[in-house]
Amino acid sequence: MGGPPQFEKNVITYHISSAEQKLFKGFLSTAFSKITGKVRRNFFDVAPAVALGVATYYFTVKKYHDIHVSHRS
Repeated sequence: MGGPPQFEKNVITYHISSAEQKLFKGFLSTAFSKITGKVRRNFFDVAPAVALGVATYYFTVKKYHDIHVSHRS
């Protein structure tokens, strides 16, 4: 597992055996697509909670800025 990196479809792989390359490509084609599929299916379950968290953070930081930073000048 040494040598210079090889560039294959934006993925840097080092000189590895063909069996390891097949395993790696198999992982990319099956496991990665399963993971992204689960994320897509669960997106609408998670999206409202993420949006609420981002909104809460934004308004908390804005309120802090209005109270503490604006009155310093």
